[in-house]
Amino acid sequence: MLALVLVTLLGLVTACGSQPATAPTAGAPGTAKAPNLLSLHPDTIALGEKFNEQPDGRSAIAVRAENTTEASAIVFKGTTLKTEHNPDNILTAFVPPELVAAPGAIEVYVTDGGVDSNKLTFTIKAP
Repeated sequence: MLALVLVTLLGLVTACGSQPATAPTAGAPGTAKAPNLLSLHPDTIALGEKFNEQPDGRSAIAVRAENTTEASAIVFKGTTLKTEHNPDNILTAFVPPELVAAPGAIEVYVTDGGVDSNKLTFTIKAP
């Protein structure tokens, strides 16, 4: 009986191919999770206000996100920003002044290989 079971199992393995089946791994096509944007810092400024001001005078935005990779980038007002990756799932980027030159609501999200996160709103208040 045992010999019959072994022969049957061997036949199934041979019929299915010699490679063992494996579970999909993170990052395999179709299995990567979309980035999830949790928060923006800041999320509101007054028109003309610098924010997260850097030593060179530029403003920067920070976002907390999940499911990001080194390829993830912040998109601000439709512009993909050069993004730095920091500990604790924090991404940061300089925001060019022309992107914050008028009051209004701006969509911010993270993109990663063509997969976009949810969108949060960055608000610029009129003076």
